[in-house]
This record gives sequence, structure tokens and C-alpha cells, in this order.
Amino acid sequence: MPDRTLTTTGYAILGVLAIKPRTAYELAVEMRHCFEYFWPRDDVRVYSDAKELAARGLATSERVMVGRRPRTTYSITPAGKRALKKWLAQPSRPVAMEFEGLIKVYLARFGTLEQLRDTVRQVSRDAEYMLNVATNVRDVYLQKCAPFQDDYVHVWFFVYDFLSSYFRMLGDWAARTEAEMAGWDDLTPDAKRDRALALFDRKVPDGNLTADWGRIVDGVPAMPGQWRKRQPA
Repeated sequence: MPDRTLTTTGYAILGVLAIKPRTAYELAVEMRHCFEYFWPRDDVRVYSDAKELAARGLATSERVMVGRRPRTTYSITPAGKRALKKWLAQPSRPVAMEFEGLIKVYLARFGTLEQLRDTVRQVSRDAEYMLNVATNVRDVYLQKCAPFQDDYVHVWFFVYDFLSSYFRMLGDWAARTEAEMAGWDDLTPDAKRDRALALFDRKVPDGNLTADWGRIVDGVPAMPGQWRKRQPA
């Protein structure tokens, strides 16, 4: 059966199994351990996708009884390794982000100022928590205690670098946003429009973004709706 219709989660499972065989429970735990912060999936989804991989011949499943309870162990097959290698060679999908708090900020005008402040405070707390996690992860690697780190630490650092930088950015954004709202008494646009436009003017993204709104700069449309349609380089 062709592997082109596998989900990203399926390929992630193949990657985890390429490190070593896992029981279904160990597989779900390792998926959380490896990918929770940038590709979270419920255990039920992991179990389902693992069964699908076995049905496609990309993994094997061995069911044994441990006492009175069944236990299924999954291992990657040669076909699974080939599928993983093929997927790694393909262009990735465009970067996507799911951030419910930012949706609530965007729609804040339909709620209250205090609800908006609560949303931003939660982002701040989440960022602080994740930076504490990053601190602990850093210590584990520096103490050379992470599983398989001798084989993979040289690339796993890139993941740590991205996540620690990302959550620092979130924390900084939350702090700036709370400071900006400190003098607000309500969510009406009165006396806030000019300040917002001044902030837009001051906040210049890196790169060549000097054209007027709606124009295309170096092939990049300013208006939304084209991101998923672009062709990977």
C-alpha cells in the first residue's frame, strides 16, 4: 500500500520506532516526550496510527500476554524505514500555528477588558512554565542523562533552541501587551487608534517590507489566504 497518504503523526511514530521498538503504551509516552510541545496528539490517535502502520506493513505488531493483560509491541520494518527516509527528503508543509489565546485577543472586542487581560496573563504563565521546562531539559543534557543523547544531541539541540526561543518570545510579547493595556479603562478604540498605528509603524519585521499595504514584495502577498497555496522552495 503506498505510504504517500500517511499523516505527519504516522511518520513521527515511524521515527520513534526507528530509535527502538516500543509497546503501545511506551509509544504513546515517547510521542508525548518527543513532540508534545510542537506536535501534540492524544494517546488514542497514536494507538490508532500505530495500528494503521502495522496494517500497511510499515511496522510489525507483536501481541503477548503479560499476566492476564495483553501487550502489543511495535517495531519498524524495512518498508517503514524506506517510507521515513522518503518523507524526510520531501519538502515540509508550510509552518502552521495553533494559538487559541491569540484568537481570543483578536476577538477581544466582543468580551471585556478583564477577560483580555486574563488571556494575556495566561500566556505569560504558560511561557514562564515552558521556560522552566526548558531549563530542566538543558540541565539533563548538560549532565548527559538524556536517553540516546550521544547519538542525537547534535540535532536535538536545534529543537531545544527553537522552543526556548519561542517561549521567550511569547513571554516578551505578553509583557509588552500587558504594559500597553495598563492604562486602558475599556476596549473602545477611542484614544487608542493613533497609538496602535504608531506601534504598527515602529514594529518593522525583518526583511524588505517597505511597500504599501496590499502590494506584493518579492513575491510575498501582504493579504492573507495565500500561505497554504505557496510552493515550497
